[in-house]
Amino acid sequence: GAFQVNQYMSGIFSIPLIIPVIMGVLFWRPQPWGAIASMIAGIAVGAVLNATPGVNWQTATFIEVLVCVAVFLGSGFFLSKDAAYNNKVKAFFIKLATPAPKDAPTDTSVVSGLMLLYALSFVITGVLFIAMSLPSIATASGKLAMGSGIACLLGALVFYVKRRKTKINLS
Repeated sequence: GAFQVNQYMSGIFSIPLIIPVIMGVLFWRPQPWGAIASMIAGIAVGAVLNATPGVNWQTATFIEVLVCVAVFLGSGFFLSKDAAYNNKVKAFFIKLATPAPKDAPTDTSVVSGLMLLYALSFVITGVLFIAMSLPSIATASGKLAMGSGIACLLGALVFYVKRRKTKINLS
């Protein structure tokens, strides 16, 4: 059913998309093209393995993770010859390792923007859950999906109200 499709789609797309994001903050040597190659290789391997009879989801996901990590880290063996790019990367990791001063002013516009982003994400997720629940509303899973959608919409409302209060406090 829907859970199994979600499981396979998450395995095929989510892993290859998140591994370069996480590892890109942890390791400085991999190249930008390594992130793209990792995503393409991961999606391809995930699609093939999940379509192969006899390969279960857990094994396919594990192999997909290994392929994504190997491709991403493998790109680190090919350092960029662009000195400006290398300096930007070095400066980023120095800044990342430097603690923020305790008396640094808080940029509330960033907080407000994140609240709006969270609210929009919750609205989209809530609408998708509600739409997914309609064909099977008579079943327990349909009711749970409807409840999850409503919970997401309420969460969006909380973020939106909190954002408006943040903007009012700035004025």
